[in-house]
Amino acid sequence: MTMSDITIVDETENYLIVEKPHSLATVPLSYHDDKATLLSMLAGDYPEILGDRYEGYVLHRLDTETRGLVLIARNETFYRHMLKEQKEGRFIKHYHALCSYKEPKEGYPSFPFLLSSHKVADITSSFRAYGVGRRQVRPVSTTSSLFARKKSGSSEYVSSVLLLESENGRTLCDISLDKGFRHQVRSHLAWASLPIIGDKIYHGKEHQVLHLISYKVGFYNLIDRSRVEYCLYEDGTDPFCDTRYKE
Repeated sequence: MTMSDITIVDETENYLIVEKPHSLATVPLSYHDDKATLLSMLAGDYPEILGDRYEGYVLHRLDTETRGLVLIARNETFYRHMLKEQKEGRFIKHYHALCSYKEPKEGYPSFPFLLSSHKVADITSSFRAYGVGRRQVRPVSTTSSLFARKKSGSSEYVSSVLLLESENGRTLCDISLDKGFRHQVRSHLAWASLPIIGDKIYHGKEHQVLHLISYKVGFYNLIDRSRVEYCLYEDGTDPFCDTRYKE
């Protein structure tokens, strides 16, 4: 993986918008982690994004396997501004996921409703760590066991899911959220019997690439409070038409 694999979508005095490729970690796991990450590779040209944190000024992390847009502050002032925006629910992230039907494996509570095509549904839960090495997470709801509820955090997370179309056993989903938990989208979709294709951890249909893209981000700018949005592709474009996603 080299800098040529990373696309700088926009560069301002306050932030960078970049497209992270699949199979690259967003940030290191600790100060002593010297593996290549999106942050470490960008820091060669933009050292100011490191700040004094091992996660630098990265404002939202994508899983290593997930491709898409990442917002990174270039100074402490914008970083603090965006932390406040995120807390107030004004920093919105949008994802496209291509899924196939499969009933969830062990550890999930009963799913509370049926998803309907072309109708937004809010999947809401807290989360708990699950499985060997705590590599997975499971949603926790009011129907979860007392044991599961004791193991979960108190915060609830919402994934707003829109089923766009289904064809040949594959369903295209549009997901938006204002705050995120590790593996939130992946676990919520698996809970809804729609694990993402290529998701080995959450039992998605086998494929070498995780079919999950962070395709749009929106926030209010620091300078004039105007609404800013960045999107990887035009409305109506098939996000998974690239050959890397073919069977």
